[in-house]
Amino acid sequence: MDEETPHLHLIFIPVVHTTDKKGNAIDKVACSEFWKEKDSYFQLQNAFYSYITQNDFNLERGKSSSKEHLSVKDYKEITNYEKTKKTLEDIKIELPSVPNIKDFGKLTVKRDEKI
Repeated sequence: MDEETPHLHLIFIPVVHTTDKKGNAIDKVACSEFWKEKDSYFQLQNAFYSYITQNDFNLERGKSSSKEHLSVKDYKEITNYEKTKKTLEDIKIELPSVPNIKDFGKLTVKRDEKI
């Protein structure tokens, strides 16, 4: 295997079972209704794991991480954001001059004539 940590990439479309204005049962794509809770993604992972293991597939659940998310302010401080931003602003890039498109016509008007 060429990966240190085997994993899956899934494309998931949240379908909600609900009723329309007339009371008919419908299924609709509704992200906002599906992802209501702060831990909705974690709940989805748990449900997927339960379903797979109950159907006799051997799946090992990933380990919880104790990594702490940084605030934007702290992240910018750690990565030296302001100094990098200033350095990039000070870089002068000179682009070559671009010929006027109207000049191309002058070059091609008599291209088929014999010289």
